[in-house]
Amino acid sequence: MQISISSIITLVAARSDQLTQAVSAAIGDKLHAADYVLTQHDADAIAAALDKQAAENTPPAQWLADTLGQSPADVQYAVATEINVACGHAKTIFGLAGLHTPDAWLD
Repeated sequence: MQISISSIITLVAARSDQLTQAVSAAIGDKLHAADYVLTQHDADAIAAALDKQAAENTPPAQWLADTLGQSPADVQYAVATEINVACGHAKTIFGLAGLHTPDAWLD
């Protein structure tokens, strides 16, 4: 049975916009191709895209925080937490694909 990377994300992460965005940035339309085989190069690119999202996690505008009923720091923390969870899901997917954790994520 073949399954697309998009379907794997749905199975592993249920809902992870950050992970889907990172995978889409890394592999484009192949995200939905059931016959596409994820490579280590793809894993490295996905990790880089998630790292970029984390680096761009800037404090939200005050109006957004007010709209959500939270402080800007709380909103920023929530986004950072979602990105960290997306990284964990990405590691799971890499493992399922027989790939290793990208070197950039090794301690």
